[in-house]
Amino acid sequence: MNEKNQAPLRCGLLGEHLSHSFSPLIHSLLADYPYELYEVSRDCLGEWVRNNDLSGYNVTIPYKTEIMQYCDALSPQAEKIGAVMLGGGLPKHYTLASNLLKGGIDA
Repeated sequence: MNEKNQAPLRCGLLGEHLSHSFSPLIHSLLADYPYELYEVSRDCLGEWVRNNDLSGYNVTIPYKTEIMQYCDALSPQAEKIGAVMLGGGLPKHYTLASNLLKGGIDA
């Protein structure tokens, strides 16, 4: 369960070719929630974004710009750089940097 005794977090990485990713390993060492890879083809991106049941997800190449069209709202930073790196309702305190800090590693 997460900090507010809600349903357990489920998170992951959205991209196209992810077999090289160390993200699941890193999150397993630094976080207390499952983190999986989601390889989604370009033609299924919109459907995946609308129908996934994740708490939140990171977005990587090649979808950082394409995913913007599926966002309900964009931060000023995302608008400025023209890319999105985090999707879903994941609270900011569940970022990798915050988990590093919790583990005593200065990020």
